[in-house]
Amino acid sequence: MVREKENFVKQSTHTSFYTGGQFAISNDGQYLLCTYNALVHILDVETQQIVRSIGEDDTSSEIASFALF
Repeated sequence: MVREKENFVKQSTHTSFYTGGQFAISNDGQYLLCTYNALVHILDVETQQIVRSIGEDDTSSEIASFALF
């Protein structure tokens, strides 16, 4: 039996936000913090959007580690 092709509508688009290394999840589980080259991105887990970036967008150096207090 032949089925018709099903089309889907794009709901959102994601850019790269993580280049490997350490990541952390906030105590309340609402935010994911991860390294992206020389930046630390803070993502809202529910909306899957970057809400803040810490650092400067400089690909010549990468963040090796970060800590939450």
